[in-house]
Amino acid sequence: GTTEDDLNWLEDVGKTPVAGTSLGWKYATSLHWSITQFTPASMDVSAVNLGERIFSISILFFSLVSVSSVIGSVSAAMTQLRNISGEKTKQFWLLRRYLKENNIEYNLKDRILRYAEFKSDAMSKRTPMGKVTLLATLSEPLRQEISNSIFSPTLATHPFFSHLEEFMTKILRTICQDAIKILNLADRDVGFRANEEANAMYFLKTGLFDYTLAGQSNPRRPALGAQEWLGELALWAKWRYRGDLVAISVSDVLLLAPQPFEKGMRLHPRSWHFARKYGQQVVSHIRNMDQAEVTDMTFDDDISGMVVDSDVYDDHGAQQKTNGDDSPSRHRALADTESTGALPGQVIN
Repeated sequence: GTTEDDLNWLEDVGKTPVAGTSLGWKYATSLHWSITQFTPASMDVSAVNLGERIFSISILFFSLVSVSSVIGSVSAAMTQLRNISGEKTKQFWLLRRYLKENNIEYNLKDRILRYAEFKSDAMSKRTPMGKVTLLATLSEPLRQEISNSIFSPTLATHPFFSHLEEFMTKILRTICQDAIKILNLADRDVGFRANEEANAMYFLKTGLFDYTLAGQSNPRRPALGAQEWLGELALWAKWRYRGDLVAISVSDVLLLAPQPFEKGMRLHPRSWHFARKYGQQVVSHIRNMDQAEVTDMTFDDDISGMVVDSDVYDDHGAQQKTNGDDSPSRHRALADTESTGALPGQVIN
């Protein structure tokens, strides 16, 4: 008679034995059998000899470990999501309670809640730099390259910084690392007001802004948006903002402060010479304008030629001119070697 070892699951098992059937049926049966090893389902093909039984047991053990690992990972992820969602709900409940207890007026409360929701959603999609502790272990050059990759596309929309990116990359990396701060603004938040002391140059990264010149009732149109800049004179002279900058949507701004900018430009004689010459030309250009037309904005058409003209560096001559000015300079004295570079009507005594 036929022994157990003479039987196999290809020829002797199932309502339609696999042997002798089409390739499609063989593939479908194999796939069906494989899936049943990972699930409680069953089928009409099963082991009928010792070798097949050992093979089936091995696959079942592998399936048990794999499925348990997948289920554990999914369960942990779901638990973490529930915890995050629960914490978010709790924080918003506390915020609403705080605003109610302090009788915050309705319009302000609405702005606060809308901005909080926007930032909460944004934070869930992006990883804040402060949460990545390993970044602190990177070398200084690597951190500079990261900052440069993040900030230089926005800065390089300005001809001066585009020139730095092309010819003085190290200087721009240092500025991106040490001199740039991010300012987040909600709808109707004020960036600066007219006649405030200018403490930074503004690079608009995202969002829309109204800019209204002092003495005027209507803002400039079209509204200002990404890849525009204001307050460049803060880097070159003692300056007061000439208008109001107000966000009209949730926005991000890069702030470039004069002191760390100056420190970065002083790292090399060529960059320092370049900055001084360019600053002098910008201040001279503003001085020659009708003061009623002066705003906080400078434009490509006005300053692109100044950038090219300013980067004429003679190593020996430039060092002679700058050796006597290597001590820490007065606030925003880049523009003129003989004066503060302050503009008529904007001097801060």
